[in-house]
Amino acid sequence: MHVQIERSCPLHTFEIVEKEAIPQSSKKMMGLMKSPLKRTTTVKALKSAANAPISRVRCPSLQDFTRDWFQPQIPVVIEGAMENWKARGWTIDTLAEKFGQTTVHIELSRWHKEERRWADFRDLYKQKEPVRKEELFIPQYPILLEDFIEIFLRDHEDQTAPLKGYLAQQQLLTDLPALAEGIEDPEYAKIGDGIYQRNVWLGPTGTITPLHRDPYYNVFAQVWGSKYIRVYAPTESEKLYPFKSNLYLRNTSEVDIDAKDAFQRWPDLQNAEYLECILNAGEMLFIPKKWWHYVKSREVSLSFSFWSS
Repeated sequence: MHVQIERSCPLHTFEIVEKEAIPQSSKKMMGLMKSPLKRTTTVKALKSAANAPISRVRCPSLQDFTRDWFQPQIPVVIEGAMENWKARGWTIDTLAEKFGQTTVHIELSRWHKEERRWADFRDLYKQKEPVRKEELFIPQYPILLEDFIEIFLRDHEDQTAPLKGYLAQQQLLTDLPALAEGIEDPEYAKIGDGIYQRNVWLGPTGTITPLHRDPYYNVFAQVWGSKYIRVYAPTESEKLYPFKSNLYLRNTSEVDIDAKDAFQRWPDLQNAEYLECILNAGEMLFIPKKWWHYVKSREVSLSFSFWSS
């Protein structure tokens, strides 16, 4: 593994394609509706700090990051590494003005009455659904970015709306060079074989990415807003009830972290050790390969994730 260490900061999946016909005009949518841990370098030390805040470090050198976090495969919140990002000063108005006429594809979720949660991609593949799957969740709904902002972000506090929209895991940086100019690829994501994929996440309060794991290293950068993130080591997998028989959900847990009866429905979950954090604007989170993670936005939020293999 080749690692460059001459610079220090700040520096100057899973895809579902909706098969059903989708309305062409997005206008139709209008009618619907910080306590740090002592830094550790071994997995044994991590286990002793289970169910506690993820450790934090301010702008480590690549050499320190590689030695203390990347090689031992331990999550860490990195502070102070996004000071030069122009996107830090953007707002939803900036996005609407710069990129409003761009067609994006968003996730649409209805409230799942039976399970008392917003629907997600798991509902596309679960068996014995009480209603038609497309009524609960649509994974790839085309809409102009300015319409998405107007419908789902400006009125984000309205939790009684019939639908929740989320621009999730979209690879827009290649198509929108001006968007890419607002960020800087983290050097921490270039360790190993380099960046494999860059994703954009934009959504209102309460958007959730269910508990899952990826076959990539992930540097998750919070541009504005904040998110609650919980992570579990690969050793905890069997306590997290991963789907066994469904090919499309093989990297996903059955567990709904927010469910009030979660321990009754998934009893082994209460023995699963985890780390957690509030990822604030201007902070990055390193998530090692195959670590389980659950993400929930606490307000209108813009994030970028950088996957490396």
